[in-house]
Amino acid sequence: MARAPVLIAASGNTAARQAQAATKTIPIVFVIGGDPVVLGLVASFNHPGGNITGLSTLTTLSETKRLELMSEIAPNAQSIAVLVNPANATTEAKVGEINAAAKALRRQLEFFKARNEAEIDAAFAAIAERRAGPLVITAYNFFSQPR
Repeated sequence: MARAPVLIAASGNTAARQAQAATKTIPIVFVIGGDPVVLGLVASFNHPGGNITGLSTLTTLSETKRLELMSEIAPNAQSIAVLVNPANATTEAKVGEINAAAKALRRQLEFFKARNEAEIDAAFAAIAERRAGPLVITAYNFFSQPR
């Protein structure tokens, strides 16, 4: 006798999106590293709606905090380098948050992009060559795993 699942637990952005696409009736609980609103998983933090809810460990607001901390650590830096992954679904929101924070802090930013290990190496070489200033690395599993 086959039993239907009563709950789907999804770990990570991709798994949560796949679970959401698979069913509109089975409850889904996720743990992700992105912003669930930006990713289209929930309608809002306070009222997720639908059959999906969960925990997000990183949101775009953490990027603003990283920039604020870097501004305190390096108050005399001409500009701040920011490493982003252009292939990630949350990048556009993160860049918007970081740009808004930079404007409020009156800081210049220089963005560097990396989708894979070779591009990380190239980004670090470009940062060093341009003497781009201190570096804020945005939150992506891809960037934190090879550390």
